[in-house]
Amino acid sequence: MQLSNDDDKFTTTATQAIVTAEQIAGQYDRVVAVLREHCGTAVIRLAVNVGRVVIDEFFQGAEENFVDRNRYKETRFADFLRERADDLAEIGLAERTLRNYVHAFLVWRTLPAPVQEASNVATLQELSRLKNPLRRVALAHESTEGHWPVRKLREVIDVEIESEAPTGDGKPKKPAVYKAVAKAEKLTRSWTYTSQELAGLSKREKTTMLNHAASLRARLDAVESALRA
Repeated sequence: MQLSNDDDKFTTTATQAIVTAEQIAGQYDRVVAVLREHCGTAVIRLAVNVGRVVIDEFFQGAEENFVDRNRYKETRFADFLRERADDLAEIGLAERTLRNYVHAFLVWRTLPAPVQEASNVATLQELSRLKNPLRRVALAHESTEGHWPVRKLREVIDVEIESEAPTGDGKPKKPAVYKAVAKAEKLTRSWTYTSQELAGLSKREKTTMLNHAASLRARLDAVESALRA
């Protein structure tokens, strides 16, 4: 039986309370059983399936119902986590893990199929920190095509989040690229190398460095053109 998930209302009569308690317990048992079935699958598949179950069962399939709620507010989902904590821990789905999987799923379902197939949980969790869904998709594309490590994606998102935060003095934040260029200049300032060291790289390593250099040059050229326009 699919229950209506009016989490913030509690029945007032004894009869209603008994029936509701039985129905809720049945729902919790069913959800745990479904989650247990998904355990043992690949992590990304597990995260997607777990996130889908939670959103469908407790939040009517709507993302805003999950992300807009206070984590500590009394909801059906909060009650489920409390009442089935031991069962969830037994199958490796502690509260933090469960919430991370939900965030990963909410990002995953907005991505095109090719990017979904190439995604992983760590990347999806980083992308979930961005409020702008269009920017999430754009960065997902870029990080997938560029084979970015999670650390690089995190750094890019950190810069974007910082640039979007209010300054407190009413002044607009500088664009993310402003700090990115300054950071890149600072990093490259300390470069030291010799011709012999570069000559010792393998052909594959040289190709990789050339590709990175070309990509960096193209980005800087685009910034310079925009500044001179």
